[in-house]
Amino acid sequence: MLTLANFEDKVTKAALKAGRLIAQRDDFDELVEYEQGAWLALVRDQDVYQVDIILRGDAIAVHECQCADGNKLCRHKVAVWLELRRQKGIAAGERSQKTTAPKKRRNLKKLVQDVSLEEFRQFVLDYAARQKGFKADFELYFAGREGSVDAGQHYADAAKKIVQKYTRRGFIDYRASGRLAKELGKLASDGKQLLERGNMRDAYALVSGTLPAAMGAITKSDDSSGYLGTAIHLLLDLLESLSASPLAPIDLKQELFRLVNQELRNPIYHEYGDFYPRAFEVFKQLALLFGEHDAFLGHVDEQLPLAAGYITDYLRSFLLTAKIDYLTEIGQASEAERLLNEHLNLPAVRVRKLERVLATNDFKQAKALIAEGIALAEAARHPGVTSIWEKQLLRVAQLENDLPAIRQQAKKLALDGRGLSPEHYHAWKATYPPDEWTAVINEHIEAVTRKATEQWMAMPAHYRTEAPLLLIPLGRIFIEEEYWDRLLLAVQQENRLDTTTEYHEALLPWYPDELLELYIHQLEEFADQAGNRRQYQQLVGLMLKVAEDIPAGKPRIAELVQVLYRRYSFRRALQDELVKLLSAIG
Repeated sequence: MLTLANFEDKVTKAALKAGRLIAQRDDFDELVEYEQGAWLALVRDQDVYQVDIILRGDAIAVHECQCADGNKLCRHKVAVWLELRRQKGIAAGERSQKTTAPKKRRNLKKLVQDVSLEEFRQFVLDYAARQKGFKADFELYFAGREGSVDAGQHYADAAKKIVQKYTRRGFIDYRASGRLAKELGKLASDGKQLLERGNMRDAYALVSGTLPAAMGAITKSDDSSGYLGTAIHLLLDLLESLSASPLAPIDLKQELFRLVNQELRNPIYHEYGDFYPRAFEVFKQLALLFGEHDAFLGHVDEQLPLAAGYITDYLRSFLLTAKIDYLTEIGQASEAERLLNEHLNLPAVRVRKLERVLATNDFKQAKALIAEGIALAEAARHPGVTSIWEKQLLRVAQLENDLPAIRQQAKKLALDGRGLSPEHYHAWKATYPPDEWTAVINEHIEAVTRKATEQWMAMPAHYRTEAPLLLIPLGRIFIEEEYWDRLLLAVQQENRLDTTTEYHEALLPWYPDELLELYIHQLEEFADQAGNRRQYQQLVGLMLKVAEDIPAGKPRIAELVQVLYRRYSFRRALQDELVKLLSAIG
């Protein structure tokens, strides 16, 4: 059994030597017992590594480390064990008395009551000097107390210290950014509780002090996980709740307006995540509340020239549509209309114009706007924007109840994309009675099949597949219409493992035996081409799924396993995976 007394006998000399050096240097950012017997340490080495230890007396029940050797008895664990042994006064080779006769722990509440105020203050100062995280936590906890001279500044200073705690050489790495995000998320949660208790001023102090530090941190972080961005969004949630709360005093909302006005000038809001639109919406609503029209419109006019430097028109479109909506809301309809007509080359602005035209039921002008939009999108080679206008054309046809136009446009949207659009397919189908629809869709299937066959026949023989490929244009239609026999035939003709697996779930209830025959041949071919363990694992995973989904096929899969095992005796990794598969399927 591994204990604090005997671990030195069980670790390597190198780990023991390195661990002693870490412990002697006191390279611990944190070492805390967060539950009885459960310890968390942050150990500084080439990076900062989290070590989790659970003790039962002096026995080490659980030990984990985030380093590359964390599944072994690494130097970081050794350093923590040495420090714990020192704190507990356990000598090497000696067993703690706690394992045989645990002492009764004093009640914490009673202990706090018995300690004098001077002793308590001295403990806080001493502990803050040894545990770097405690000082920041302590300052944050008491920053919002009534009577604080500047709670916002306290929060700002404490948040900066939290960021500094996880910064190494000017950068916050992947693991550290996750831990930083956790602390910032906890602050946001504290702010939410302050709001729920009606403590608006302290909630404002928290968000105004913490948000700038968080935005600064994301510029020097590896936030691949997205946790830090999520923590910032939680702070923005707090900002939105404060601005919308009827309990927040007017003077506090005015401070909030000034804060957001200042923050939005920080380029970080544009360059990281989608923070700018959320903060901008708060700014807009507060500007409307206080009649700060010049400030809002001035900000938009200030940002528009900067938006021209971006690769896409997204920011420019966002700012212009926001300005148009704002002008409309404050009664400057003629100026809003002028802006609309000046910037119809931007899809978002054209959509605003279209909405106004549709509100007057001027369908002729609406269709003209859409036609111009399609022409502009096609000239710019923006198929996504073209699709947006095609959908608007369908919408107009539905508003006019123009049945031929609905059929034409719904069919186009259903079939013209990279895959079948179920929404538009159903809209197309809904325009026909059931008996008439059967004839329509069969005619379409025949036309597609005929065209595919002609193209197939025109191909040079050495490029030609065994049969025309119908799954791309018709596979999803066969599923929608429940033409299972036609779907099976198309899958068999294509005869590829990727397409068989794609339509596996659709065909399984109807043709399990036919699927099995396809799989046996295709899996054997895949095994011939596989060349590394990842591909072997993929092969075995597919074989296991076939065996589970088609129980009657287990003997065939087992037989294939044995064939492959004998055929590829020189592929040890493949044989390892095949043995595991045999065990899994019994």
